Amino acid sequence: MFLTADELRELTRKVRPSAQRAELDAMGIPFQTRRDGSIVVLRVAVEGILGHAEATPKQFAPALRL
Repeated sequence: MFLTADELRELTRKVRPSAQRAELDAMGIPFQTRRDGSIVVLRVAVEGILGHAEATPKQFAPALRL
């Protein structure tokens, strides 16, 4: 659901939260900052931005022909 602290460091190549926020902004990845200053990034947001999101099959409704 969320990136771990280790995954966030690997993605941004930064250790400090302020530097991580700047890097995420530059990459166009949405994030939220908790009250304690830690960063929350949705895994699906990263996958979508980087083009690795799994394709969800489209469900088609049957066509009504009169």
